Amino acid sequence: MDFFGWVLAIAGLIASITGTCLAYFTYVSPIIRIKAYLRRPEGWEKVFTDVRGTNFHWRYSRHPEFVIQEDNYDNSRYWDRTEHWMPPCPDQGKTSNMVHVKVNGQIVLVEEFISLDGGRYFVPLPRRAVHDKENGNEYWYSELQVNISRIVGEYYHDGTIEKFIDKQKIPVKG
Repeated sequence: MDFFGWVLAIAGLIASITGTCLAYFTYVSPIIRIKAYLRRPEGWEKVFTDVRGTNFHWRYSRHPEFVIQEDNYDNSRYWDRTEHWMPPCPDQGKTSNMVHVKVNGQIVLVEEFISLDGGRYFVPLPRRAVHDKENGNEYWYSELQVNISRIVGEYYHDGTIEKFIDKQKIPVKG
């Protein structure tokens, strides 16, 4: 019986050491995981958080601790200018809101989106390089912005971010 106890003790010690090492080598950062999940828009679902259906967020269905949420705390900015990348809109009102990508309630990524044409379009605000007045500004989207917008974006007649990008001639840079 004493021998059997020693075998169990040694097996437990090996399992605890291996488990610690295994956990160390198999840890994947939440940032890396969220970027992988954002490449799969079909894995996200819209979840309403009130009875009226006015408050909602998107969660990754297989791992619901990953959430995308629009900042609806009246932090939106009104845009009074029109830039060449914006589609022609009958409703000239434009506002921008922050979109938060969260893991376990902690914000890990933030992107600014802009609502155009009375909310018919909800697209990421492109990155911008400012040049002199003669050359104008340069606009582009990052792959991360495109991936987030596949989940939360609205594109009215265009239907997808890809069609919107093609129509507005906005390049995507890695």
